[in-house]
Amino acid sequence: MNFGRAFGYVFEDDHWIEKMVAAALITMVPILNLTLSGYVVMVIRNVANDSSYPLPEWKGNLGDFFLKGLYVLVAKMIYGLIPLGVILSTIAVAYGENGDFGLTQGSFLVLAVGILLLILASLISTIARIRFSTGTLTFNELFDIKGHLDYLIEYLGELLMAWLYIVVFTIMVIALFPCSIFMRGRIPFWGAVVGCVFSIVVIMLSALFSAHIYGQLAAETGLAAPQVTES
Repeated sequence: MNFGRAFGYVFEDDHWIEKMVAAALITMVPILNLTLSGYVVMVIRNVANDSSYPLPEWKGNLGDFFLKGLYVLVAKMIYGLIPLGVILSTIAVAYGENGDFGLTQGSFLVLAVGILLLILASLISTIARIRFSTGTLTFNELFDIKGHLDYLIEYLGELLMAWLYIVVFTIMVIALFPCSIFMRGRIPFWGAVVGCVFSIVVIMLSALFSAHIYGQLAAETGLAAPQVTES
C-alpha cells in the first residue's frame, strides 16, 4: 500500500478545493455529517477500481451519500452492540453496590472476552464497509458474516497493515493539535475559530486517507467494484 499516494491524491483533483469546502460544511452539521461516511464509501469504491480522480462529485449525490453513511453507521452499532454490552455490564457489576471498583477473576475474564469481541467486531465492521463499498451497495451486504470472516481469515495480515498505516497517519495529524491549542490560548476568538477549522480538516483528511488505504486494500485483495464512478 502506498502511504504517500493515500495522502496526496486529494490535492491532485482539479476540483479538490470546492469538494473539500463542501465536505467541511457538511461535516459541521449534525446528522447531515453522516454524508461524509457515505462519501468515503464511494472513494473506497473508486480507488479499488483505479479511478484517476477518486473524489466523487457532491452535487446531486447528497441523498445517496447520506443513505450509504446511515447504512454504515447502523452496521457499526449492531456489530459493536454485544461486545460493548459485555464490557459495560462487567464494569457495572465490578463497581458493586457500594461503588467500589473491584474485579474478581471471573469478571476479569469476562471483561477480557468483551474486549477481544470488540476488537473482532471492529475488524469485521471494517471488512463489512470495504466489501459493501466494492459490492452492489445494498444494506444486506454489510451483514454477510460468513463472507466477512472468510475475508478476515485470508487477509488478516493485509488488514492489520492497513490499520497500521492509518494509525501512523492519525498520530502524525494529532501531533499538530498543540498548535491549535496554542492558537486558542493566544487569540481567544480567532484562535477558537482556527482550532475548529483545524479539527474539521483533521477529520476530513483522516477519513479520506483511510478511504484510500482501504481502497488500495480492496484492489490488492481482488475486491474491485463492478463500475467506476469518475469525479
